[in-house]
Amino acid sequence: MAAATAIQVGIAALVITGLSSGYVPFVETPKPNPTAVIYDPVEPPPPEPTASPDVPKTGDTVIFTPKPRTELPAPATGVPTTDVPQLTDDWFVVPGTPASGTPGPAVTPRPSPTVAYTPTGPVPSSPPASWFSTADYPSISARRGEEGTVGYRLEIGANGRIESCTVTRSSGHSALDRATCRLLPRRGAFSPARDDTGARVKGTFSAEIVWRLP
Repeated sequence: MAAATAIQVGIAALVITGLSSGYVPFVETPKPNPTAVIYDPVEPPPPEPTASPDVPKTGDTVIFTPKPRTELPAPATGVPTTDVPQLTDDWFVVPGTPASGTPGPAVTPRPSPTVAYTPTGPVPSSPPASWFSTADYPSISARRGEEGTVGYRLEIGANGRIESCTVTRSSGHSALDRATCRLLPRRGAFSPARDDTGARVKGTFSAEIVWRLP
């Protein structure tokens, strides 16, 4: 306490001395310590992304504006308009037959072409005269000296075999007539008849055989 009183007395003495001499000392008041400033650099915010005008952003509402419709020039007078394609926003539309109305005439499909055949009768595999020999001459006719021509008709099956024999012209000798229709079914062979489609069918064959003594 005494020290503080002494300091105050000293200060007062200096002031009085200064006043008496005309000099007033300048006492600088101490300034407080300056506050330290810490610089913390702040990064600038990133720029807002600029969306392409053709690509909508996520969450945006896309509004489709259709292309303007192109009108085709009117067809000339007398030209049917059913074959003129119409334009829409994105497609060509070719008009077809309307669903309602009077139907057109029915179209009958043409049959598939078939190969045409000329019908043919039975054809002997060899000359019928070769089916007989002198050994086939009836002995009773040979003793009697009988000769003659026998006409016959054969029924030929679809398999080419002789099914029956009929005498259409008699030789005048029963032995010669019977020998003719007895031998022909055993020895005769034919290619069967064919119709206009080429299928095998039954047919007939007619001919004559001449019986003559050697």
